[in-house]
Order: sequence, then structure tokens, then C-alpha cells
Amino acid sequence: MESICTRVLQKKQKCGDEQRKYFDRVVRRSGTKMVQSSFYSPSVKTGRLLKKLIADNKNFETIDTMKKLLAMKKSKQATNVTTESVLENYASRPTTAWDLLESSQVVKSLKPNHAAQPKPAGHTRFVCISDTHNRTDKMEHVIPDGDILIHAGDFTSFGSRDQVIHFNNFLSTLNHPHKVVIAGNHDISFDLKNYDSLWSNFSRTREDPVEIRQTLTNCIYLEDEEVTLLGFRIFGSPW
Repeated sequence: MESICTRVLQKKQKCGDEQRKYFDRVVRRSGTKMVQSSFYSPSVKTGRLLKKLIADNKNFETIDTMKKLLAMKKSKQATNVTTESVLENYASRPTTAWDLLESSQVVKSLKPNHAAQPKPAGHTRFVCISDTHNRTDKMEHVIPDGDILIHAGDFTSFGSRDQVIHFNNFLSTLNHPHKVVIAGNHDISFDLKNYDSLWSNFSRTREDPVEIRQTLTNCIYLEDEEVTLLGFRIFGSPW
């Protein structure tokens, strides 16, 4: 590991100031050894070095980070990577899909309007909330009206049937024409793959997660899928 890190630092010395920032940001000290944490520089042959790090250090704590960086490198080099192709091929692996698409995404900063301001003519108002954790009856602020409500996860404390029904009833009191919901890590009944390993941490009785999901009727529930509302494409992925 030390010899590999020596090579990393040697490569750093050959880089210009613009490239060195990648190394400075990500090489950190662990105990008394220099450990390569996570870096990416298009001017350095990082792919082969990272692959060797992964192969030689199978239990290394940043293997997942390294794999992500390799995916990013691959996405930058590939000319046929499109949002549609990635979603089609990696719908069941949202983390991988995001790793492939992240570097090509354009993020625009928007200044949110105050909830008390009227919506300008010809505009669509999104109202975004999350992490209500089965406490919608104790919220201090009124949820403003809008065209599309998005609840971005953790609408329950641990995904029990009663909690999902409580949230569903809450949704029925809102006047938004469109309501979009995704699950969060607390909504374990929506994680069918892992539910059996999770439920006993929160309850003494196992419930039927399929039946619980069916009680969420007052919204559009998205799980690694997209919907188009009022001309806007909305992709939802839980966890």
C-alpha cells in the first residue's frame, strides 16, 4: 500500500497546479500511513492505479468511492452514455446510474419564492417536503398550496401499516393536484428486498409489506421510475 501511495505522490509532483488540487483534496492521513482516499484527474492515468488499489486492498474502506470514480471516468470517456440509456440499463441500480450521470448533469440554482407570495401567471409551483416521520399532525408550518407536491422520503418512522395509513390520510387533506412520493430509509416496508432483515429492529410483529404499500393511494409513488407532470419529468429513487 505504501509503495502505491508513493507512486501517487510522485505523480502529483509532475502535475500542474490545476491538477494538484485533486490530490491535495483527497489524500489524507490515516494513522501514520498516507492513504489514497479518492481522486480523479483527467490528465493523470488514474484508472489503472485505482484498479490496482482495489485489487490489492479488497477490504479498503474507500473501495466504493474508488469504484464510483472509475464509473465517472468511464462515463466521461463514453460517447453513447445518455440519460435514457442509463435509466434503461440501471433502473434497479440507482447508485450506479447516478455515478454514470453525475458528471454530465447541469445544476441551476433557483431562488425559492416565499410561500406567502402568489404564484406568477404561467408558472408551475413545486412544494417540496421530506422527513415528516409520522408527525404531520404536529408540524408548526402550514404546507403552502401549489401545483405539484413532492415528498422526498421518510414519511414514516419505521414503515408500519398504521403509519403509512396516517400519512395517506394526511395527503388526502392537501389540495395539490399532483402529489409525488418516494420512500426513505425509514420507510422499511417499501424496501421489499430487505424488509425481512429490518422489521425486527422496530417491531415485535412482522407485517405484510406488499399490503402496506397498497395503502398508499393518495399520491404517485415512484421507485426507480419517472413520471411527467405538467411538462416536467420527475424521476424518483428511494434510499
